Amino acid sequence: MNQLGLQVWFPNIEDSSSLYNSSHWVSELTTFQELASTLPYAYLNIDPRMAVNTNFLIQGYNHFLHYLIINKYKKELKQEGNNSKEAAHKRISKNQEWVSTNLV
Repeated sequence: MNQLGLQVWFPNIEDSSSLYNSSHWVSELTTFQELASTLPYAYLNIDPRMAVNTNFLIQGYNHFLHYLIINKYKKELKQEGNNSKEAAHKRISKNQEWVSTNLV
């Protein structure tokens, strides 16, 4: 990312077609493609054909950033702290589910 002049990953979620955002996705997709082919990430079972399919990765990145993240951003604008409350609730629910299935 530093080679592209980016200090942190902070794309503009309100303008998906900006040059600034393009530099982010180039950085992220090339990093992902490089890491997906290494042994430390083999446990993720990444399909090598998908890891080199740039069009597929761009669609996934755009969906993640411009749909999932922007929805979290909008929730946070409506009520500050809403995302952290939701995450805590999910974590508690998962823990309760684990306890009920493994200890009963």
